[in-house]
Amino acid sequence: DLLTQGSGNVYAMILNNVATSGAVTYFKAYDTASPTPGTTEPDFIFRCTQGTTHYISVKSGMAIANALSVSISAAGGKTVTSGFSSFLYTIFGD
Repeated sequence: DLLTQGSGNVYAMILNNVATSGAVTYFKAYDTASPTPGTTEPDFIFRCTQGTTHYISVKSGMAIANALSVSISAAGGKTVTSGFSSFLYTIFGD
């Protein structure tokens, strides 16, 4: 999913894996408008275990130079897989 065009900063995120049926889900953020699933290496990866909500605060901001895109996968790294029923996220930035 493409969330922003252009540069900016991410200051906080809420990642919710409460409704996911798999044991672990990976939230992946890319500093590009069009990452290629399975090929593009994520710039940031957050591991979220089943039944948890993660509150992530970045006081000085996580800089995004080009665009912010995200994907959600049951596998880490650049691998993209399904295996989750739902995942909610909220991102706060400028």
